Amino acid sequence: AAPSAGATVRPTGGAAVLTPCQADFNGRDTNGDGAISKAEWVASEAGKTFIQAPEAAFDQRDANKDGKLTPAEFGCEQPSPTPGATPNGRG
Repeated sequence: AAPSAGATVRPTGGAAVLTPCQADFNGRDTNGDGAISKAEWVASEAGKTFIQAPEAAFDQRDANKDGKLTPAEFGCEQPSPTPGATPNGRG
């Protein structure tokens, strides 16, 4: 089966290969602490044109309102399927 959009792909016998989402996340996490602060987010959006202000977009993604985005809040990690469930949601 193909990996989910946010999954880390590990080739046989090799190191982890980042998904495009993870590479984007890591590029925005400039201090390498595993989270994107609002300052890192705003800086990464500088010079881009959006309908929504970068601060508002950050606040929308920051589900637990702790002032930082995790990979899950950024959208790189999908919820794990329920053990035993089939793709149509039935066990």
